[in-house]
Amino acid sequence: FLVEYQDARSYFVDPGEIRNNTTINENDIQQLFVSATSQDFFSTGLRADVHVGRINMDMGRRRLVARNVFRNTVNAFDGAHFMLSRSKAWSLRAFITKPVVRELTRLDEPFAQAGSLFWGTYYTNQQLSWLQTDLYYLGIQDQNTTANQRKYSTFGLRLFKGPRVGEFDYEIESDWQTGRRGTREHFAHFQHVEAGYTFNRPWQPRFVALYEYASGTANPNGRYDQTFDSLFGVR
Repeated sequence: FLVEYQDARSYFVDPGEIRNNTTINENDIQQLFVSATSQDFFSTGLRADVHVGRINMDMGRRRLVARNVFRNTVNAFDGAHFMLSRSKAWSLRAFITKPVVRELTRLDEPFAQAGSLFWGTYYTNQQLSWLQTDLYYLGIQDQNTTANQRKYSTFGLRLFKGPRVGEFDYEIESDWQTGRRGTREHFAHFQHVEAGYTFNRPWQPRFVALYEYASGTANPNGRYDQTFDSLFGVR
């Protein structure tokens, strides 16, 4: 059983400075959940974890689902999260939640509309140190204003080798989104390519080169929405 309390405020604000729910979330419950763990799930030798309640989540490189560590307030979700894993070889995660709306001075609540959901599955394989894999699907359906209602499916693949002293590393991630935004059809994508090397020197400096591309909407008044949505990732 875990409870996490947060009181995020902004003091000495200059006139005209933007104050919104990325900086202010007064007197609130950040996490509140019960959890259970099995080290031998149904005698399979697998570990199983389940969390139910208000939770935070980090997935992959945290580009699409993350617990914020720099922003003054933190993404939270009300729902259930399940993970099945074998030591450090692989893991499979699944969740279904309602995103929490951060209120400046009132208690946070999930999206009030019954149809607002965020769900997905995330598979990670770490059996090969030089070729680790993330494969995932994320779905979102929210009921904001009619013009901005999102109903997306995001499909992603990530191939990577983590940084190690005296070795080269790399990362390739590709995301594709389909669905609708308001009355418009939505199709967008995001690409990331990275290569680096960590030197065996004092402070272990690392040189890295990377390229990122995210699609955008060519005609804001047209039939198609092509702007990639980073969902609940960190910037």
